[in-house]
Amino acid sequence: MKNYRVANILVLTIAFVSFNQSIFAQDTSPIQLKLYSNFGWRAAELTVGYDTVLNKPIKEDLYETALGYFSPAFAWASPRGNYHEVELSGLQFNEVDEQTYIDHDNGLNHQVVSGEKRTSVFIALRYEFDYMIIKNKESNRLKPSLGFAVRPYYYRAAFVPRVSSLFASSQSSAGAIFSIIPRINYDLNKRWFIDLNVPINLLDVSAQTSMRDNPAIPVNQRTITTIVAEAVPSQYLIRLGIGVRL
Repeated sequence: MKNYRVANILVLTIAFVSFNQSIFAQDTSPIQLKLYSNFGWRAAELTVGYDTVLNKPIKEDLYETALGYFSPAFAWASPRGNYHEVELSGLQFNEVDEQTYIDHDNGLNHQVVSGEKRTSVFIALRYEFDYMIIKNKESNRLKPSLGFAVRPYYYRAAFVPRVSSLFASSQSSAGAIFSIIPRINYDLNKRWFIDLNVPINLLDVSAQTSMRDNPAIPVNQRTITTIVAEAVPSQYLIRLGIGVRL
């Protein structure tokens, strides 16, 4: 009987230790900080005005490349060993004020012939649920996972001309991009790791607004708002990051 009790105690002890090791393997790094370097490019079509003669919007093709800008991220573990992540994927404020003028009297009297003040604001966040394909494998340096993300964003650009023959205008866009993110982490040691991932965009939904303050255009046609839903948009991004487990 005594041997039977000892055996039961040993079995319960082993089970308890194994359970604790499993929980410990999931929670050894419940919080992570990351800094990504981004390499991206995109193509888009924007509405920039309205043709009152043809009664049609004026479109503009946009091609943009962005190399090496940084974005911080914060991640925390779920009870099942997966991760939630929030990234400040874009934050930018630009202001340019330029003018061309004719100097008639050594700077005391000049005539402005062209120029404008341009102001732009862009902000974007990304929330991601990252499903860990391999769990509880602390000995594995390579850790593959698959993320599911939504990226809300807002952009606005305003133009104020320096000559009266031109008119103030603005463009804005507010929306969200839905994507899946294949990812692989490589552990440099127990705390530091490298994160390489490639967001694959599935859908971009946005409200795009264009305003042109032209008195010759009817008031109800000076501002144009369109709802755009683009499947598999032409936006590509590679993120290479360094992370630390707290």
